[in-house]
Amino acid sequence: MRGQASRASVREDKDAGISTFRVMLPNVGDRAAAQALVKRIAAAGMGDYYVIAQGEDNTVALGQYQSRERAERRQASLVGAGFPAQLVPSGNGQSRWWIDVRTSTAPSVLQGATGATRQRSLDCAALR
Repeated sequence: MRGQASRASVREDKDAGISTFRVMLPNVGDRAAAQALVKRIAAAGMGDYYVIAQGEDNTVALGQYQSRERAERRQASLVGAGFPAQLVPSGNGQSRWWIDVRTSTAPSVLQGATGATRQRSLDCAALR
């Protein structure tokens, strides 16, 4: 790539291997404590909750989202209401790495030179 790019940088997309984002309350102890917490959530006007009785013992699930932004909004509304909601990413956990390049060289030439499995061209004017 040397001599073919006027600017290059490497960027990690940490969410690439994540398929969903779950909003959860940590294990609160026994089932009675989880049920009491769910009643407080309902009294605060929050919906969409479920006590997980198997696997993650007495954890309260508060939604599953494909968008990090929506999951973060849900988490923020719960934290704002006094509930210690956590965002839990689910997926294979593998990041995707990108080489961002500013160049006049044909994308296929750079793709071959770097061994990249894919390339995506962006309109630089639209990025400003």
